[in-house]
Amino acid sequence: PAAGGDRLELIRNWIAGLGIGRPPCVLGLPGSNAVFQSLQPEANDPRPMATVAAVEVLKFNDIASEEMVYDAAPAPLKADDKRMLIVMARPTLLNGVVSMAGELGLDVVDIVATPVALYNALADSPGVAPDDVCLFIDIGQSSTQVAIGTGKGLLFARAFASGGQAFTDASARQTKVAYAEAERLKVTQGGLSNLAQLLHQGLLAAAEVWIREVESCLAVYQNVLPAANARPMRVVLSGGAAALPGLTDFVKTKLGLPTVLAAQIGRAHV
Repeated sequence: PAAGGDRLELIRNWIAGLGIGRPPCVLGLPGSNAVFQSLQPEANDPRPMATVAAVEVLKFNDIASEEMVYDAAPAPLKADDKRMLIVMARPTLLNGVVSMAGELGLDVVDIVATPVALYNALADSPGVAPDDVCLFIDIGQSSTQVAIGTGKGLLFARAFASGGQAFTDASARQTKVAYAEAERLKVTQGGLSNLAQLLHQGLLAAAEVWIREVESCLAVYQNVLPAANARPMRVVLSGGAAALPGLTDFVKTKLGLPTVLAAQIGRAHV
């Protein structure tokens, strides 16, 4: 909660309000708490992919302060690719997530890094062709999740600490109003298309900072997968801040890629 308060109690009330009782559930591990490693062994490497992943994690553990928990999945760009994506996390972070779930009385069956969950939610949408390389971006309150992949697999995942709250903060500073009022104005009068007003100027400044983080993620991805056929063909935006008027056109202009909202590919919510 942005305004503080008892997080457990708020989540407990939210669960009760949904009336979902205690079904098996999957928890999201914030992408900022995970390490993502893209790996492509040599074509003639005879080892099973699971062994390759385990050896790579052992190498990472040599420089980490604790043994990482990990999982790996195929990340093929074409049919004969042996590429994989490894996701690692510190056990202490996972234990914290599981402990909170236990206090809430939840039956946890899996934990998924949020960029991976974003891909899982959108990659099989009716409006996404299996071979399309898509850049999926979910803009939350305080963080943004980034996933790049096709219908055949997730190729890249990242997260960074900037989201809708940064837009509100910039608007509050620019217009000299309280945070709550800036949030209301952002929703009711905000947008990136009318730069004559102070509110829009604040939003634009925040959008410029935010898009540079997205571009940084893309630069890392293109360094890992420089092939022309790995370049994203379009952007799919989701999350509360994605509905900010003018943001879709802003992203399209900055990245030079067709940009749509998740609802436009057959997914109203993520």
